[in-house]
Amino acid sequence: MKRAVLAAVVALAAALVVFFLGSGDVVEAQCRLLSTTGRVQWIRVNQVGTGFGPSDDFIDGEVIFQLSGSDNRYGFKMRNNENGLVAQGGLSLLQDAMRSGWTVEVDFDDCGGRNHEVGFWRIRVIA
Repeated sequence: MKRAVLAAVVALAAALVVFFLGSGDVVEAQCRLLSTTGRVQWIRVNQVGTGFGPSDDFIDGEVIFQLSGSDNRYGFKMRNNENGLVAQGGLSLLQDAMRSGWTVEVDFDDCGGRNHEVGFWRIRVIA
């Protein structure tokens, strides 16, 4: 009986590890929160699930943008959840900054590569 319970606990723990590590929502340990500034060069808005970039440097997001002076791209999700209004505000801010030529500062998770997910850190306009 004790072996059966222990085996069930081990199997459940293994399933949870696979679920959480495979969900894509876990930030890798080597990621760092950084910030960058620049003018918005371009903005791309695409359908959920299509994202941007190659499989080894992929942004799972609907809004992708690039800032002046950098080859990096940044992106975030426009999902209908608790961050939906924040994402809409971020997109509007980027659009206004691009039209007006304003400089923005963006915080992002740097996990290596040239494509970075902004998540819901911060996007600021610098006048």
